[in-house]
Amino acid sequence: VFRPPSLDGHLGLVRLDGPAGSEQRVVEFLQTAASAADARELQIREVRLDERRHWWVRFDDGLTLSLGRENVGYRLAQFFRVYPSLVAQPARRPERIDMRYAHGFAVRWREPAAQGTAAHEVKMQEKV
Repeated sequence: VFRPPSLDGHLGLVRLDGPAGSEQRVVEFLQTAASAADARELQIREVRLDERRHWWVRFDDGLTLSLGRENVGYRLAQFFRVYPSLVAQPARRPERIDMRYAHGFAVRWREPAAQGTAAHEVKMQEKV
């Protein structure tokens, strides 16, 4: 593990995190995800593969995406397919999206501080 003495000048870099030996997988995942994110004007800030092999992505707007460990490519594609409809209303933005469900996904919406946050499950229409 390399830790620079200062992060000044490196704040725009994507944070990559994963178990020892997963470096190549994490970089390859970032390359795949970043190309799709760029097309939607999203900036990835963090890619994490945890000890249980669960994938997480955090974007520059604070959105956290949970992809799980199975069918990750499919789940990532589904996220990018539905993302435009999730951000269509500027007053209502997702805070966290959990793509681990077989027939849909869960969204936690950002709410004004006085109202708190709530999680809602959203049913996806399969388009194959």
